[in-house]
Amino acid sequence: MERHRPVDGHGGGRGAAGAAAAADRDEPAAVTAGAATAPGGTFIDDDGNFHEPNIEAIAELGITLGCNPPDNDRYCPSDPVTRSEMSAFIIRALGEDVTTAPHEDRFPDVSSDAWYSQSVERLAALGITLGYDDGTYRPSSIVTRAEMAAFLTRAFIAQSDIVTATGAFEDVPTTAWYADFSETLLVEGITAGCFPDPLRYCPDDQVLRDQIASFIARSLGIEP
Repeated sequence: MERHRPVDGHGGGRGAAGAAAAADRDEPAAVTAGAATAPGGTFIDDDGNFHEPNIEAIAELGITLGCNPPDNDRYCPSDPVTRSEMSAFIIRALGEDVTTAPHEDRFPDVSSDAWYSQSVERLAALGITLGYDDGTYRPSSIVTRAEMAAFLTRAFIAQSDIVTATGAFEDVPTTAWYADFSETLLVEGITAGCFPDPLRYCPDDQVLRDQIASFIARSLGIEP
């Protein structure tokens, strides 16, 4: 799991999405961020998807360019989000330009020539990722909802706004390392849980690419 460090496991609030962007599995490319648009035709594989408005919104902001470079006319909405992709999504959403960032070899499993290396390095420098207990980042691993809660809270929520878990979710013990993070997402309106009665978070479920579009859009306060 993404390591939890009680003292410094929270990130401060960040800014809106900026210009640095890249195809989710390709090399960086410069994209100018603009205003979110209504559902449209950026991708050919998300028409009618519940999350399409938010997919279009983060595409307009340059947070995603798609999943099939160089064409990038697909979003692959049903694919699970990898930790490498998560790093890219968050760094772009924060408006961080990492195209000239040096590689510091923070993680032994993130090579300097990997397309996501600069995003992962910056994510670690900002305290948004702590890696695993063995010192690895595991870029190919799938992001769980528990890990997502940690990523999003550290990236977009001010430390003073982190709540102490009270057991709002039936399936999240207050002692779980991600409990404060998941309940913070609930309070901030970023998640409504995965099941309403009793309210559940499904912390071990995989996060899909269509879902992450909505989570990121809500984190940025975007209303497409």
